[in-house]
Amino acid sequence: MGPAALVTASFALLACCAAVFNLWIFTQRPRERAYLWLAVAAAGVMWLAVGSTALYEAGTLAEAQVAQLLSLASALPIVIGFARFTEAYLGVRAGPLLRVAPLYALAVVLVPTFDPTLFFTGETVARRVEPFGQSYVFAELTPLAGLALAGFMPVFADGIWSYAKSRRHGRDGRALAAALAVWSLCAANDIAVDFGLLPGVHLMAFGFLTFACLLTGALLRRFMEARARVEASAEALQAEVDERTRRLRESDLAVAHGARMATVGTLAGGLAHEINDPIAFVSSNLNHLAHTWRTTDAGAFEEVLAETREGVERVRRVVSDLLRLARRGEAAEGPVDLRRVVASILPIVRPESRWRARIATQLEPVPLVRGEERLLEQVALNLVVNALRAIPEGQPDAHTVCIETRFTEGAVMLRVRDDGPEIRSDVLPRLFDPFAPPRPEASGAELGLAVTHQLVARHRGRIDVDTGTAGTTFSVYFPAAEGEAQP
Repeated sequence: MGPAALVTASFALLACCAAVFNLWIFTQRPRERAYLWLAVAAAGVMWLAVGSTALYEAGTLAEAQVAQLLSLASALPIVIGFARFTEAYLGVRAGPLLRVAPLYALAVVLVPTFDPTLFFTGETVARRVEPFGQSYVFAELTPLAGLALAGFMPVFADGIWSYAKSRRHGRDGRALAAALAVWSLCAANDIAVDFGLLPGVHLMAFGFLTFACLLTGALLRRFMEARARVEASAEALQAEVDERTRRLRESDLAVAHGARMATVGTLAGGLAHEINDPIAFVSSNLNHLAHTWRTTDAGAFEEVLAETREGVERVRRVVSDLLRLARRGEAAEGPVDLRRVVASILPIVRPESRWRARIATQLEPVPLVRGEERLLEQVALNLVVNALRAIPEGQPDAHTVCIETRFTEGAVMLRVRDDGPEIRSDVLPRLFDPFAPPRPEASGAELGLAVTHQLVARHRGRIDVDTGTAGTTFSVYFPAAEGEAQP
C-alpha cells in the first residue's frame, strides 16, 4: 500500500472512531439526536476515505471507476447526516439548500449508478500524488460530473452561514463555521484533484475530521460548563436543604416543647397535691417547733426535723423535675439508658396515678440508644400519661399501668400497657393524627401521641399499638446505639 493510500486509510480509521464514539454517546443519551446524525455523517466520511484508498491502489479502468463510484455514493450519508445534525445541534430549521441537499445527493448517486457514461468518459488518465510521488489510475470524469460535484459547494456555503449566524452557540458557532469553511476548501481541493487541476491528495475526510475535532472541543466545553453549573446548583441545593433541615428541626423542637408544656398542664393538679402535702406538714412542724422548743428536750425535735427535711426534699425533687421537663432548647445527641429515662419520669406521673391506677415497672437491662435524653423522656411521659388518662378515676387499686424495657428482636423496646377500655376501630387508623377528632377516653392526649410518633421516627424507631378488651399496649422499638451489644 502506497503512502497516499496509507494516509487516506488513517483518515478512514479516525472517521470510524468518530462514528462509533458519537453513536455510543447517542445510546447513552437518546434524547441528544445530534450525536446520531453526526455518527451517520462520520460513517459516510469513512466510506469516502475507503473509496479514496481503493482509488490510490487501482490499476485498471474498472477498478478506478468502482472506487470513484464508491466515493461518490458516500455523499448521501454525509449530506443527510450533516444536514440533520445541523438542525439538531443549532436547534433551528436548516437553510433551504441544506434542506434539499439530501435529495440532490440522492440524484447525484443514482445517475452514475444506472448510467455510468453520464459521469465517466470511459478513458483513464494517469494521476500523481505529488507530495508522496505516487501515481495511480483515474477514470476520467465528464463535464456533467464536474458540474454535479460543484453543486455541493453552495450546500457548504449555506451550512457556514447557518453556523456563523447562530446566536444560541455564539463563539462555538463561529468556530464551527470556520471549521466548516476548512471542510469546504478540502472538498474544493478534491474536485480540483479529480479534474487534474491539482496534483495533491484527497482531503475531504481530513476536512470533516477538522470539523469533528472542533465540534468535540465545543461539546466538551459545554459539558464542563454544565458540570460546573450542576456542581454549583448542588452546593446551593445542599445549603438550602441544610437551612430547611435546621428550620424543621427548630419547628420540631418547638412542637415538642409545646407538647411537653401541655403534658405539664394536664399533670398540674396532681403535682399541686404532691407539693402541697409536704408543704402542709412542714408548716405544721415549724409551728409545733415554735411553741415547744423552749420547754422540750432537744432530742424530741429529731423526729420533727427529719419529717421536715423529707418534705422539703420532696418539694425540691418535684420542682427540679418540673424545671427539667419544661426547659427549652436543643441538647446534643448521645447514648441514653431507657431505664434511667423511665425512672426520671416516675415522680412526675405518680401524682396523676393516685386516683386512676397503680404503676408497675419491669425494667430489664437494655443496650443504650442514641438520641436526646429529654426528648426520649417526653416519649415515655406521653405514653404513660396517655395510659393513665385512658383509665377513669375512682378505682386506682383495680387498675395497673405497666412500664417495661426489654431487648427483643434486635431492638431496644419500651412498652407501656394499661387495662383501660379498647380503642375503637374507627379511631385506631388516626391515632397519631393531631387533627383527628378527640377521644373521650383519651382526655386530650391526641397531640401528645402525634408528637410521640414524630419523636420516635426522629430517633429512627417505630411504634406499634395493640388494643383489645383487656387494654391497650404501646410498644416502641429503637435501634441500639452503635457499639452497644445485647445485655
